[in-house]
Amino acid sequence: MEDVEQTINEKMDNLNDSIRNRLENLTGTYLSDVISKVYKQVNVEELKDLDNETVESIFSRIDEKKFFQKKRRKNYAICLKKSTMKEK
Repeated sequence: MEDVEQTINEKMDNLNDSIRNRLENLTGTYLSDVISKVYKQVNVEELKDLDNETVESIFSRIDEKKFFQKKRRKNYAICLKKSTMKEK
């Protein structure tokens, strides 16, 4: 039984290490983008090629506390309108 517990503990440690490394990588990448102001270099033309499902997926990930529902719906509607116009 001890070997099973040891195996479980090793797997849990590996998962914790993996999650920690991924979070550090994500945080580092985000910080680098903020410092280098990559967010100011958005190409709006690339957004026009997104389909409605992708747009909904992107907006659904935004925390409501930071991005109010009303503003989210407005931006989503604008994106849908643009993608619908593109399809015509």
